[in-house]
Amino acid sequence: MIGIFDSGLSVLRLAAAIRRRLPEHDLLVHVDTAGGPWGLRSARAIRTAATAAAGFLAAEGARLLVCASHSAAAVAAEAVARQVDVPLLTVIDPAAETALALSRGLRIGVLGSPALVASGAWEDALSRRNTGVRVFCRAAPLVLPLVEWGWLKKPETRMILKKYLHPLKLRQVDTLVCAGGHFGLLEAVARRKIGKRVAVIDSLAVLAEHLPQYLADHPGTGGQLPRGGRLTCTVSDLVHGSGELAARYFGGRVALQAAAPGGYKRAV
Repeated sequence: MIGIFDSGLSVLRLAAAIRRRLPEHDLLVHVDTAGGPWGLRSARAIRTAATAAAGFLAAEGARLLVCASHSAAAVAAEAVARQVDVPLLTVIDPAAETALALSRGLRIGVLGSPALVASGAWEDALSRRNTGVRVFCRAAPLVLPLVEWGWLKKPETRMILKKYLHPLKLRQVDTLVCAGGHFGLLEAVARRKIGKRVAVIDSLAVLAEHLPQYLADHPGTGGQLPRGGRLTCTVSDLVHGSGELAARYFGGRVALQAAAPGGYKRAV
């Protein structure tokens, strides 16, 4: 199966998008609800949690790992690749390529978690591809709890998002990357606040679009994947309201299973 991991239930937006494009593939999603959000943790804690989640998925039979967390992709991808012998696809590279393709003036803004911004991963990913790019990152830690508590249409949410985006507007970015799954539910608001001339990228949507081509380019991996169309979603803790939140992200009911098997060590 394809194993997908993150620390937030927003990863189910990705699972839903992948099912639309690859309906015959089996998906196993693991969400570290007990240890997340990873974007507010230290790099060491993120590496511990991400490698544990990836190891759990591999032990359950995943033959391709998809890291939907920007924070984990930024600070833990190398650790996961060293410790888990399964091909790994992360969210940053496809989004970086899309951002550069859309950017007219090579002025790209990134809205993400504190851990992601502190890592410098987006500056590295973009500058490796084009040395002339200017990258402006902005941490937006309050967006996640507002989305997860259902405050999508509240004026307070619009005001806070506008405040986060204001420095990026002053920098005159021409492309904005929403570097977190929860931002997708606020994409329309972000587009209005950043301005019509700015291209807005939903990183999870880009990752879902990229996956079929990745499988085509790696037939050795794609050929190992069973075709049953099954979706399994496990969480490290069934927290209050998780079912309703999962349905909101997935666009319909989805069963959540608690899973903390032997050898799975949660970050503290």
